[in-house]
Amino acid sequence: GARLPVVIRSDRSEQQGTRLRGEPVQGFGPCVGRASESATGEVEGCHLLILLGLRHTYDMTAETTLGRIVLIGSGEIGPSMAPLHRSIVASLPKRSTPSSLVALDGSYDFQTNRAEMGEKIAVFFRSKVGIPTTVIGLPETDRAGADLAPSELAPTIAGLNAADLIFLGPGSPSRALRRWGGTPIVEQLIARIQNGATLITSSAAAAASGRHTIPVYEIYKAGTNPVWLDGLDIIGALTGLAVAIVPHWNNNEGATHDTSRCFIGEGRLQQLERALPDGAAILGIDEHSALTIDLGAKSVTVGGKGAVT
Repeated sequence: GARLPVVIRSDRSEQQGTRLRGEPVQGFGPCVGRASESATGEVEGCHLLILLGLRHTYDMTAETTLGRIVLIGSGEIGPSMAPLHRSIVASLPKRSTPSSLVALDGSYDFQTNRAEMGEKIAVFFRSKVGIPTTVIGLPETDRAGADLAPSELAPTIAGLNAADLIFLGPGSPSRALRRWGGTPIVEQLIARIQNGATLITSSAAAAASGRHTIPVYEIYKAGTNPVWLDGLDIIGALTGLAVAIVPHWNNNEGATHDTSRCFIGEGRLQQLERALPDGAAILGIDEHSALTIDLGAKSVTVGGKGAVT
């Protein structure tokens, strides 16, 4: 395993070095190499996802428009991300019916403030972003999603079909895997993106969307030895990339101890890196930052306050 050998920076800080000023990186292809900074400050060579060779498996002559997946490091319903969300809504394909957003709560439905969190997400997108929003959850929170009957999954599947913007947010990565993994929900998310929808994942859900997932709470809070969980692999299904997504990459809440790398610290992440299979890589996303993978435009864009590593 390895980290993607490039850091792409936003334009927020002169001290952050190599920067991408919001422009999309064009031209996915089988390019492998290390990006470098020129004398003018521009990034030369291969960029980010291109470094591993993005492999398309779609019929590009088909009359469908491929959608986008957005990975957010943190601050998903805060002021730093509101402009990004508004730009996403403004760029949604025009339809005969108004655009709408569906948010799934499986990543945090174990929390006692589940309803409060869902309402907070809905109010943010309705009032700050300006899009009708519905929060949908699975029943029987004590059971894995894969153990639920098809009829119990049906409302979630129907909601995904009706929305052109989908939000999966904070909570616990392992909880997201327990509630969504092994269910038709994952296949439906992939199908919706392949047919033009935009999927926004943040924090826990972003971590769960890769092929390998860090069980954050188990390691950071319970002291479990660092191990990988099998992720939902939404990124792999859409791009062919075997990646582990690490949000909260630059977290420093610990002050006197290392809480970077999604709270588990650099040392534990290095242990996990050594356990990754050949061909897999780590993609770190700073807090209050986002990576947008636009499959239709064949581009990636970094936005927000920080960097993608």
